[in-house]
Amino acid sequence: RLNANLSFEDLFDFPTIDSLAKYLESTKTTIEKVTLIWNAILKTETTNLDADFFELGGHSLIANHILNGIRKELSVELDFEDFYRNTTIRQLADFVDNKIAKNQLYSVQKNIPNVPLQSSYQASNGQKRLWQIGQLKEISVAYNTPNVFKIEGNLRLDILELALIGVVNRHEVLRTNFTLENDEIRQIINEPSTIKFKLIYTDLCQEFNPEQSARILIEESIQIPFDFEHDSLMRANIYRLSESQYALLINIHHIVVDGGSFQVIVKDLFARYSALVHHKNLDSQPLTIQYKDYAAWYNDLLASPEMDVHRNYWLNMFSGELPILDLPTSYLRPSLKTYNGKSIVRDLSSNLSKNLKQFNQKQSVSAFTSILAILKVLLARYSGQQDIIIGYPSAGRFHQDLENQVGYYASTIALRTALT
Repeated sequence: RLNANLSFEDLFDFPTIDSLAKYLESTKTTIEKVTLIWNAILKTETTNLDADFFELGGHSLIANHILNGIRKELSVELDFEDFYRNTTIRQLADFVDNKIAKNQLYSVQKNIPNVPLQSSYQASNGQKRLWQIGQLKEISVAYNTPNVFKIEGNLRLDILELALIGVVNRHEVLRTNFTLENDEIRQIINEPSTIKFKLIYTDLCQEFNPEQSARILIEESIQIPFDFEHDSLMRANIYRLSESQYALLINIHHIVVDGGSFQVIVKDLFARYSALVHHKNLDSQPLTIQYKDYAAWYNDLLASPEMDVHRNYWLNMFSGELPILDLPTSYLRPSLKTYNGKSIVRDLSSNLSKNLKQFNQKQSVSAFTSILAILKVLLARYSGQQDIIIGYPSAGRFHQDLENQVGYYASTIALRTALT
């Protein structure tokens, strides 16, 4: 909602629509700008300036998007602590206005630059780590990231394959291989014309139990390692379960994607499929950067003096002898690390969920923070240790240019807590 009073004559003072749009943008108050950011990211149309972020279903990933939006639109840098202490539009806008009044502005974040055309490109630190891990045959499939989608309806397999090819063509990192050049891991980006991407089709309709057969084939497929230098690092299989039921497996190595990337890929894939089926043009803007641009930019950032304060913080946090969590298991810790594991899911009762939510709001923390604290106390009790380190995945998309990108941006952050 924009309140701007303009007379008909006023419009003639603006020679272009662009200058008029910039003027109208400048008339928005902070609370209007924060509301627009809030609603766009939370996908709401709330006019309630006192609605609590967590009550609207917010969490830390969404909060990060809002912080990026405020940084971009208002040139104000906020951290999670600021956000969790100001969890309504009104509180957040007042806090931002206070920062502006004190001239505590964030220097405008420069766009990530494009690197010049080369035969090969720098790999990111994360890619280098996964490349090294991938050389160990015993765990070479540990970082395969399969996703399975059940599809019902009249599926056009030829169009689905075209849509997948369109996604691969749009995102360079999905047609990237890796090689060693002078002992340095480098990205090799293949041109779309050289890619022979295929959707592998298997008809299981005549099987006694098509779904069970699909599970077996999917498990076999995701256990096939990727050759970083020669293989396509994205594979797709479609299994027909009945006349109108399919299972789509998209298996990509983690070296070129993360969890946030899959959201971008799936959204792009089905938008392309829908446009092709209905003979419509796809409404998508060209990407301003690719992963190779991020890798070069981030490597330069890590080597810059401005990172010294962060580097020193982490080196100090993990100085000295590091504790190894020693849980009382029924077997000895293996000499070689494996990636065997299991997920255990437990649903919290509605009453416990409600109490936890109220506790989080009272303490101005996210559900992640409180559950992490509970887990650390539990581990301390079982292990008898007071110094606990837990790793958790971070999205790593701290620059606005990375919002809708595909690539390996995530990183594991180690959280060390002394329980005294």
